[in-house]
Amino acid sequence: MEDLGLKPYDETFNILIDGCSKAGRLEGSLRFCEKMMERGLVPSCSAFNEMIGRLCEDGDVKQANAMLTLLLDKGFLPDEITYSHLIAGYGKVGEIQQVRKLYYEMEYRSLSPGLLVFTSLIRSVCQCGKLGEAEKYLNIMKDRSLPFNVCIYETLIACHFGKGDKTRALQLYKEMVSKGLKPSCSYFWGPGAENVEG
Repeated sequence: MEDLGLKPYDETFNILIDGCSKAGRLEGSLRFCEKMMERGLVPSCSAFNEMIGRLCEDGDVKQANAMLTLLLDKGFLPDEITYSHLIAGYGKVGEIQQVRKLYYEMEYRSLSPGLLVFTSLIRSVCQCGKLGEAEKYLNIMKDRSLPFNVCIYETLIACHFGKGDKTRALQLYKEMVSKGLKPSCSYFWGPGAENVEG
């Protein structure tokens, strides 16, 4: 494009970042993001979220977080999806301190975590073996009148069951069903069930 003397606009870059990310070509996404920043432009939240979501899925959460740090300095405003991807990414690699840091960073920025973030948060702390902490976040959700989804219930049921606390697992199961939520057939085998602390 530039070889033809055409200057790409921010929307052009956003389309390229999004397309490369969806195609699994993360090197291309990162390159276009860097070129965009060199021109003083900032990617859209949706294009950036697609890119860091893929990076986190691939286990490259540090690269995703480094990109976020660069963009924050340029005025980028992350949203709930941004934080949800990063929390899930750090949970996947067992970095509980980073999971906590991101949650508190959201609170500090007055970005009130919603269902999406709490789902990632509870799954991540359970993956890191911190069942007591997961219950703490569950109570925060209750205090804020946020609804629970099947994923949250199944994660907690699996972890309590894995720890041997069948009473709490059954209590959560009954609560889930009473709210009209339909469990999947694998709800006892969620993340973190094998390495849970109280």
